[in-house]
Amino acid sequence: MSGAFATVVALGTAGPTAAIVMLVVILVVQNVVQTVVMTKLTSEALHIHPIVNLASTLVGGALAGILGATLSAPAVATALRIRALLDSAGADSQDGGGQDDADPTDGFPPPSQ
Repeated sequence: MSGAFATVVALGTAGPTAAIVMLVVILVVQNVVQTVVMTKLTSEALHIHPIVNLASTLVGGALAGILGATLSAPAVATALRIRALLDSAGADSQDGGGQDDADPTDGFPPPSQ
């Protein structure tokens, strides 16, 4: 709607040439730049590669529409995290199953008293 409004305003104030230029600019920004920027930001937030993010969004959109495109990147990030946790748990069990030297409370704030 914002693109249509800006195009109509450009048509009314500067004529059809300005309206066409405005329409092209809006289409480029909304379809190209926004896709690239959102893929980069989402990839950084979810700690996945941008190509994996883009591919999962395309596959999710093809299989489940808008909902699939929206939820595909978090689902892939979750699946990759679960796999990494399972791999590290398997490596720990193959090391002899002894006690970890790591503190189980790492990453958690100390309890309040």
